[in-house]
Amino acid sequence: MAESSSFVSSGSRRTLVAVVVCLFFVVGGVGVVVAVDDVPGSDRLPTWSEVSPSLEIDEPVTEQFIHEGINDARQDRNLRALSLDEELTAVARNHSEDMASRGFFNHTTPNGIGPETRVRRAGAECTAVSENIVELQRNNHEEPLAENAVEAWLNSPGHLMNIVAENWTRTGIGVYTTDDNVYVTQLFCS
Repeated sequence: MAESSSFVSSGSRRTLVAVVVCLFFVVGGVGVVVAVDDVPGSDRLPTWSEVSPSLEIDEPVTEQFIHEGINDARQDRNLRALSLDEELTAVARNHSEDMASRGFFNHTTPNGIGPETRVRRAGAECTAVSENIVELQRNNHEEPLAENAVEAWLNSPGHLMNIVAENWTRTGIGVYTTDDNVYVTQLFCS
């Protein structure tokens, strides 16, 4: 009569762990496989940093995808495309980085500086200014990240109003990434 035991040999455990790790990445859509034997002290499970790909988000590429998505939404409504302005983009990037580094999420900085003041201090010539911001969970892919930002704004009446306002002629888009989040600022200028 065979005995049952809860004991699993280390070879079987390694195989089981490797299968679980593979399934995790296949289901999650990430094509990274790490064998437990490759991890120092192979009787333990690998940590996320040991199996996670170290991918950087190309922030300017993400900004360009967002710009295209915003202009697509405007053109769907027979509105002129917004030109991407370097000065406004620099202001938007600075605000996104400021929100991430100082831990706030607002159009106005903790010391009371709003979008109009930031734009004016940068020397950009605008008769009117408005701003959209969004904080997203990082996903390591520029195009889906941009689509999520644009979709979030299009589904928000106040943000949509900024996007489809006829008076805007220029925009600046700034993306800043942390390990976990992505901060996006879009400035509108006429």
